[in-house]
Amino acid sequence: MRNSILIYLFALFYNSFAHANYCMNDDVLIAGCQINGKDFKEAYICSAKNGKTGYYFFKKDKKIEMSVQFNKNKKLQRWLDKGTYTTYFGFLNGDYAYIIGVPEENFDAKAFLNVKKNNTYLMARECNSNSFGDKENKGDFIEEVSDDIVLSKKSIFP
Repeated sequence: MRNSILIYLFALFYNSFAHANYCMNDDVLIAGCQINGKDFKEAYICSAKNGKTGYYFFKKDKKIEMSVQFNKNKKLQRWLDKGTYTTYFGFLNGDYAYIIGVPEENFDAKAFLNVKKNNTYLMARECNSNSFGDKENKGDFIEEVSDDIVLSKKSIFP
């Protein structure tokens, strides 16, 4: 049992350290996802250290294919599903919705990345591991979405 706890703590530390390098400068990782496959895909949400702005970027084979800046006028949405303790981060970009889901930090739990167009899933992929970012970040660019909005199907979240 003790060895299992030590292995879990090492994995948590390793993943936290490894993910810290994916944001620019002193920025803070909020959520991240890496997906192995034919093409190696990565998606990250980061916050400026001062919490005023944030950004999302998506890479395919280490090349940035998309980046989106968040601020007080263009907000990143966040919803905590209290039934599963999964934190959802998402935003709209035209007809597309981009969502990273971060489950509770349990052994073998994995984050996921979903992309929808006009509410139809184009991609729903499980990440290689869970995301160990600062999912409770209080940045000015984050908008909390209420259960009422999500349950009435008036949001991008499930």
